Parts: sequence; structure tokens; C-alpha cells
Amino acid sequence: MDLFVGTLVFIYGMILGSFFNNLALRWVEDKTITGRSICPHCGATLHAKNLVPVLSFLFQGGKCHNCKAKIGWIYPTMELLTAVTYLIVYLVYGLSINFAIGIIFMTVLLISAVTDFTEGLVLDKIVIPPTIVILILTVVFERTSIVTHLVPAIIIFLLLLIAVKMEKLGSGDVTIIAGTYLVQGFLFGSFAMLFSSTITLAYMLITKKKKVPFIPFWVIGNILTYVIIYFVNNASIGLLIP
Repeated sequence: MDLFVGTLVFIYGMILGSFFNNLALRWVEDKTITGRSICPHCGATLHAKNLVPVLSFLFQGGKCHNCKAKIGWIYPTMELLTAVTYLIVYLVYGLSINFAIGIIFMTVLLISAVTDFTEGLVLDKIVIPPTIVILILTVVFERTSIVTHLVPAIIIFLLLLIAVKMEKLGSGDVTIIAGTYLVQGFLFGSFAMLFSSTITLAYMLITKKKKVPFIPFWVIGNILTYVIIYFVNNASIGLLIP
């Protein structure tokens, strides 16, 4: 890993994570994404010193600079999680087309995790356009991945349409699950599915909740999958990770 590039990826991840979080929260409330950032409690305009990822939250004691109302932990969590996710994808692929594909997909997951966690919604306008971009990039630049990535994704998508018809899954959920196989391939897409489902089930058993937002666990499952890919690549096991 190039330390300088890795550091830039991490920093930009934190900055973009802050933007993505605001984007998600505005979209679920059907608000415009333009305009200055404001405190959701008192409406005070946030200035540059209030918008430094993670640090502003810490220096302000997790409170608004104006009304002193508590700021949700979702803000620094999203900023750090985006930075760590981007760095992990960079460690796996370096600066390559697969890095771009991975970043686009994980960005979709992270934004959808916020909308799912806060409102139980996975918005098609967040999920579908980037997935189409990923599909185009795969077909144009990663033709060797068509059999191992595109075909399984199409099969999974068609199978999950049955769940949509039964109103067990939404179209956004189906696109994300199929997108995982498109990005990760059949083998590691199955790892992501296993990790995500297992963590979700464990959480439901511990908390005794019958319904939980699934996409945040899908984020964790995909991050763990990238970690496995990283160790497989560096262990020189002989597996070809496209």
C-alpha cells in the first residue's frame, strides 16, 4: 500500500461520509439536498469549524454549538465507517477499476444503511442508478468477471423477485443483494450473504427483536468479506481474486 494514497483515501472517506450521512437524512425526510447544513434541533447554520468530520463532534462534546442539544452518534459513526471502508477496499484492489466499483457499491450500502436504520427505507433512487453504473463498468472493463460475477447476480436477482412479489423484500433490498454478487462474485458474494445473515440473526436473538434494519448488517458482512479477500490475496493461497 502507498501510505500517502491510503491516507488520502481515508481522509476523503471521512469527508464524503459526512456528506453521505446528510444526503441520506435529507432524502428520507424528502428535503432538498442543496443549502447549508443546519442543526436539526434549533436550525442554526453550521459553519466550517462545526463540520470537520469526527473532530467537530469530539471538540463540541457531541452537542450543537448553539443550542447544546445532543448530536446523534450516527454522524461520527458514518464518517469513520466510510473512511475505514474506503481504505479496506483500497488495500484490496489498489487504484484500479475494481477499486472504483467497490467504492461505488459500498457507498450505496452505507447511504442505504442510514436510510434503513433511521426510517426503515431502502430508496430505489439511491440504489438503482449506481448499480447500473457498476454493471456497465463490469461489462466494459471486467469481461473476465462476467461468468463469475454477472451471471450469479442475474440469477440471484431473478430468484429474489419472487420475494418481492410476496412482499417479503423491497426492490431496493433485492438490487443490493444481487449487486453484492455482481461486485464480489459468487464465492465471496456468498460469504457476504453468510456473514450478514448470521450477524443479523445473532442480533435478533440477543435483542429478541422480530424486525431489524437489514442493510446495516449487510454493510458489516461486506466489510468482513473484503477483509477476507485482503488476507487471501496476501497469503498467496493461489486463489485468483478478480
